[in-house]
Amino acid sequence: MFKSAQTGNLFINLHQDLETLAKHPLAFAIVLDEQGSILSADERAAAWLKRPATSLPGSKLSDIWEVGKPLLEKGMARSSRLRQPERFEVREGEQAVLVHLYPHVEKSGNLTFFLFGQEISERLKSEEQIRELAERLEGKVTERTAELEKINLRLEEEKHRAETLAHFSQLLMSSMQDYQPLLQEIAEWVSRILGDMCFIIIFSPDNASYKVEGIYHQDPDRLAGFEQALRGKTFPITPTVIMQAIQDGNVFSARNISQQDLLQIVIPEIQALMPVRGYYSVKALPLIANEQPLGIFCVAREQNPNEYTSQDIKFLKGLSSPIALAVQNARLLEERRLNQERLRGLSQQLVQIQEKQFRELARQLHDDVGQDLTAININITLVRKNLPDECPAGLARRLDDTIKLVESTIENLRNSMAEFRPPMLDMYGLSSALYWYAEQFYKRTGISVRVDDRGLRKTRMPAEVEIGLFRIAQEALSNVAKHAHVQTVDIRLSEETGCVSMTVEDKGDGFSLQNHDVGKHWGLIIMRERAEALGGRFQIDSSPGAGTRVIASVPVLEQK
Repeated sequence: MFKSAQTGNLFINLHQDLETLAKHPLAFAIVLDEQGSILSADERAAAWLKRPATSLPGSKLSDIWEVGKPLLEKGMARSSRLRQPERFEVREGEQAVLVHLYPHVEKSGNLTFFLFGQEISERLKSEEQIRELAERLEGKVTERTAELEKINLRLEEEKHRAETLAHFSQLLMSSMQDYQPLLQEIAEWVSRILGDMCFIIIFSPDNASYKVEGIYHQDPDRLAGFEQALRGKTFPITPTVIMQAIQDGNVFSARNISQQDLLQIVIPEIQALMPVRGYYSVKALPLIANEQPLGIFCVAREQNPNEYTSQDIKFLKGLSSPIALAVQNARLLEERRLNQERLRGLSQQLVQIQEKQFRELARQLHDDVGQDLTAININITLVRKNLPDECPAGLARRLDDTIKLVESTIENLRNSMAEFRPPMLDMYGLSSALYWYAEQFYKRTGISVRVDDRGLRKTRMPAEVEIGLFRIAQEALSNVAKHAHVQTVDIRLSEETGCVSMTVEDKGDGFSLQNHDVGKHWGLIIMRERAEALGGRFQIDSSPGAGTRVIASVPVLEQK
């Protein structure tokens, strides 16, 4: 056991240091007195201090070891006061030594110090190398981190562009004809993402003029100027280098365009708005659909001196395709609408011609054939009355049969004239005409027709609507008589929100719509055309064994 905790700690530290010294080379071993004079030194100490070993005893170490003097004196003072070991490193050139200083109190009370020097030059070199490697590695890590940050920023930008592209592509494809507001929104997005200015120009269908449908500039004052000069106006297409490239389906690209060059390209209305320094970069892409240029997608930079990258051009091309398709679809829809209007107009003319012919035929039958038949009937009746008594009996019967045949012909003629143009329709309207026709239909076919007009307002409709729905009902009932094999058919009339609907429904044989060639059945075609000629819709539902339902709905304005 140690006599004091201090002594025990001293020997514990000495033991630990001796283990360290055993693992690394020892540079010297020196014993000093309390004043720092050398009491003993080994040969290695002499070599380290570059002095003969015999000259060392009695010499003051701090006088002959100038490099280590400050640390030695400080360490001895601290160790003497605290009675604890001290360590310090002394470097001289490329050499370095780690000094272990141990205080020891002798029995006489005198204080001595044991100094052991451990060569650490190689260790310091290794540490320096490690430090240099660490610094280089840190530099590489910093450089790589910066590269990764750039890559992340680029990926985020590409993600943002991809999301923008998908967003506008979806909106353009679903906008149908109303795509113009989206072009303004696209121009703003592109201007904020890529550069200072963006124009989206759409050509007229005949390629004779154009309009600026999308325009944005990051400078609000410049934007206001462009808006005033271009918005809502039509300009003739003039031959310029940009227009020539676009008409050929090529991308126009230019750098460092001066103001003077711009004046040769742009239209006079915006020449005063061109920047004095010109543009650093301009890109104009054609909006192409079916190999036809429909417009121009143009961006320009006057603040940013960098050229547009391949990713920028890829992004612009990705937007130009759905824009061009949206324009093309809108034009096709407009063309279809115009064709439908022309077709509806032709159908209305044909219906009007047909109704006019029906009226003329009914008039001719009434005025000519009907009157002639009536006259024939009168003449035959007079002949029958004036026959002599001695005339053959067969002749009288033949005249009686002839009178009945003429009367039947007159009745059939009246029914036919009513079919051509029912007087009930002109005098009392659709409901009354259908009630009357239901009775006539029952007399001819034995099929009962139930008319339900409780959902119809008690107002007259336009004549073309009444006659159109009546003709559809006639054709539908004719099909029932031919194919349905039923005893009852229902007709329902209803009116709601400016639209009149008529449903003709039976519970007969029905047929398969998939296997039914509508083109071979003129009755269905005529009913559909009559409904569409009135701007309405025609629908037929049927299946084998479940009957058939015909629905015609047409818009109508209430007659005042």
